[in-house]
Amino acid sequence: MQLSHLVKVFIIGAFVAMFLGILTALGILPVFLFNITPHGFLTFTYTALMFAITLMIWELRSKLK
Repeated sequence: MQLSHLVKVFIIGAFVAMFLGILTALGILPVFLFNITPHGFLTFTYTALMFAITLMIWELRSKLK
């Protein structure tokens, strides 16, 4: 199976996002570092989750072609 450079970058980015999300969930990294909205409802963890879901859908779409 050959992966393009872009796919490798996305996979590495997903793992980095997951790792930072885990560190945030465990309280090692303060959540306020990753607040996106003024009230902090959309934190880095949710951003990482959305990125991972988007990546999975994109991969599934490319496999179905």
